[in-house]
Amino acid sequence: MNADEPLIIETLSFDAGCFANRSSITTNAKGIIGCGKGEMFEYNSHKKKFEEWPFKKELNDGILSIKFSDETQMVYVGGKKLFIIDYETKNIVKIIQNHEDYISCISLKNNLIATSSWDKTLSLTNHDSYESILLIGHTHKVTVCTFAINKDLLYSSSFDKTLKVWNINNHQCIKSIDCGGTLGCIEQNNDGSLLLTGDVHGNITLRETEEFTVISKIKTTANSPVFSICILSPNTDKILCGTRSGNVECFNIYTKESLFNIKPHTACVNTILYFETYNEVMTCSGDKKCKILQVNNEMILHQKSITGEEEIPDISND
Repeated sequence: MNADEPLIIETLSFDAGCFANRSSITTNAKGIIGCGKGEMFEYNSHKKKFEEWPFKKELNDGILSIKFSDETQMVYVGGKKLFIIDYETKNIVKIIQNHEDYISCISLKNNLIATSSWDKTLSLTNHDSYESILLIGHTHKVTVCTFAINKDLLYSSSFDKTLKVWNINNHQCIKSIDCGGTLGCIEQNNDGSLLLTGDVHGNITLRETEEFTVISKIKTTANSPVFSICILSPNTDKILCGTRSGNVECFNIYTKESLFNIKPHTACVNTILYFETYNEVMTCSGDKKCKILQVNNEMILHQKSITGEEEIPDISND
């Protein structure tokens, strides 16, 4: 085996597709995973193994989104309802039902919880009072929501092919951008000055966040639709993107250079989570597998497998 070929160091299989919390630039991000059958697991980086959480019966409607808060030490789990779980005790402390369909994404900022849903709406919930208000404007399923890092704004995307910008103080949509295709993911750089989106046409689009003007576009190999983006550490110029074909591709966002393109999955990579402390990357996929990959500072995936070596095909030149 070539020494530069990437290796998987751990794999977890599910009975259904799985998602991890989207918290890619948070240093203390928790590798908490939920799957379509309501199971929850956490990756223990010290022990190098997955540990099961006790919630299956309560979450048997299935899990579509998860978010962990460093501030509150709570885990927010989205199925058909929003479950707020104490991370230490593993007790469910609150159940909220603001939507009529599955919660596709969760974002947190100060005392606000934002959720997007397949019912075409978004919700803003006050974490102290649990009072909520719906944001109505999309005409199809809402796929992603995320608070702006440096402004009182919320970004959302939908199957209606728009990127919308909401003022979280007056709850109004202040900008709607026709993206020409459904966005699978939204990410920001560390100071919020750049907005990165991935779409079904295989584009990663960079926008500045004053006028939301397009700075540049990056095309994935074979134009594979992009469903997840992860920035590798807060100040880096490198990103990972997960595609519908099961690929994980690394780019320099300024030069647009593809640094490597690997295929750890056989179905859509819906989540990529970076653990800066351990230089590990978690990928979750519709192929019912979650995988842990080791990276080094040169961006080459390298570590030997804990449970036996499993080679990831390098398809950079395909």
